[in-house]
Amino acid sequence: MSKRFAATAKQREIMDLVLGSADAGRDLSFVDLHADLSYEATPQALQYSIRYLEQHGLLVRKYGAGRRLSLAPTLLAYQLIRPTAGEPVLEDPSPRS
Repeated sequence: MSKRFAATAKQREIMDLVLGSADAGRDLSFVDLHADLSYEATPQALQYSIRYLEQHGLLVRKYGAGRRLSLAPTLLAYQLIRPTAGEPVLEDPSPRS
């Protein structure tokens, strides 16, 4: 059995921005993410999308000075969104009987 990440266009844009920032060697702050989006979103709507991606194991929240929120991708995010070859697929790690 395999798992696929069926992202919406907005979720994919968020992940592309987070991954791009990580590729540059930094975590993306919530404020920077909100400013870089190509669409208008309320902070609450963006928080909802971040929570969804976090619950699915693609993002982690990091809090810096003054509770400044920044986002970092997980290894799972790289495996699902930027696979080395083929479609974005991650095999289920559960043992097979």
